[in-house]
Parts: sequence; C-alpha cells; structure tokens
Amino acid sequence: MEVIYRGSLSGEGPRINVWPPNNCPQPAGSVSMKVVSFVRNGKASYGVVSGDGIVDIASRLGAKYPDLAAVLKAGALKEVEAAAKGGAAIAAVR
Repeated sequence: MEVIYRGSLSGEGPRINVWPPNNCPQPAGSVSMKVVSFVRNGKASYGVVSGDGIVDIASRLGAKYPDLAAVLKAGALKEVEAAAKGGAAIAAVR
C-alpha cells in the first residue's frame, strides 16, 4: 500500500491519503497507458511506453496531432491507444 502525505493549507494539520497501487477505480471507457514526449535524432515526438521502449505515435498521427498537447486538447487518447497496438517499440530515446 502506498501512503501519500499532504500538508493542509487550512491549518488543520497533515492529512494522509492511502491509495492501493494500481487498484484505483477506472471510469468506464478510460485508457490506461504511459504517454510520453521524447527527442529522437534531434526531432521532438511523442509516443506510448511499451516494455523498455516507446512506440512512436507521432509518426502515425502527427499529421492530425502534431504534438502531445494537441492530442490532449482533442481528447484523442483512444486514437493514440489504437495506434500503439501492434507498433514496434523504438530505442535510443532521451
């Protein structure tokens, strides 16, 4: 179990929130994945973490969503998830 400490701004003292890791309820239709921004060969991109690598989603959806901010603004995480399925993970990212 993970314990997260947060101080209180109201002066009522510290509060402790206990969250069971990976056991938080997910709303229906939610997406669970790690989406990241990265630089490859000097070019900014975004993708989905897959194992020890990253599936480059910008190479597939970049014409429609040029950066991760555009994906988030459009609420297009389901499209990102679909584009990541079956994609080969790349290496050498920083």
